[in-house]
Amino acid sequence: MPNILTSLALLLVLSPAHAADSGKKLFTDNCSACHQPLVQLVGPPLAEINRLYRGKEAEFLKWCHDPNPHIRKNLVQMPVMTHVPVADLKQIYEHIMIISKDLKEIKQKTGDPFPDTLAKRPMVQRMFLDKTGPASIAVALPGDLNFCWDAGECRLRFLWKGDFLDAYPYWRGNGNNLATVNGAVFHTETARPLATGQPVKFLGYTMKDGLPTFKFKLGTVEVHERLEATDDGFNRSFTFKNAPSKITLNFQENDNLGYSSTSGSWNGTTLTAPTNAPVVVNIKLTK
Repeated sequence: MPNILTSLALLLVLSPAHAADSGKKLFTDNCSACHQPLVQLVGPPLAEINRLYRGKEAEFLKWCHDPNPHIRKNLVQMPVMTHVPVADLKQIYEHIMIISKDLKEIKQKTGDPFPDTLAKRPMVQRMFLDKTGPASIAVALPGDLNFCWDAGECRLRFLWKGDFLDAYPYWRGNGNNLATVNGAVFHTETARPLATGQPVKFLGYTMKDGLPTFKFKLGTVEVHERLEATDDGFNRSFTFKNAPSKITLNFQENDNLGYSSTSGSWNGTTLTAPTNAPVVVNIKLTK
């Protein structure tokens, strides 16, 4: 009986329906912020990827592991996807080939052809912005709060209130210009709250309810960081693996912000908290 149950379980895991669902989730978590079906945003549309790589899985995998801007002149180079296992990249490839079959790319025209592209919330968009690194990810939270998270340095860069982004200068320039924030920046962070001086490695992000949870390693400690909007500000949660029993987080002083948390003790804007459960920092906008 156990052998039969094991065989049934393997059959379920390897079924086409399960693989299709897995490919869709992997694409959403790793690719959807930059690649749309018909139009170029940060990266080429799925229609173009289909045209270039249909029947060429090996070339697609090579592009993911060693990307270069050969698809279109001056197109922004895709970050290396070596953090995604080859088996997962193959599922992403199959998903792209299925959903982009028979799609025709919409060519960019003069004027802003995407006036409402970044209007919905929540929204995650990899984008080149001023005062941050080239591997930054902009996120529009429900309401009117937005933030920029730098995947290169694995830290929050800044937050602003208002509309999301004016990305047309960036799209029009094929990556040679910067997008701008549509609002007022009310907080800029110059260092991550966790201890600096340790080697850092970005591990990607997962999506839940339209928002990312960023994953990275700081030394030997794995950290998951997530920001969510609240009625009077936002929550910033940290989950730790392979961490000491307690950890210290140093937040920057800012007259616009008030800090509290679900666990730990505060000394000014420094929090010492146990790591056996997620550390949720409640940040209230005071102005």
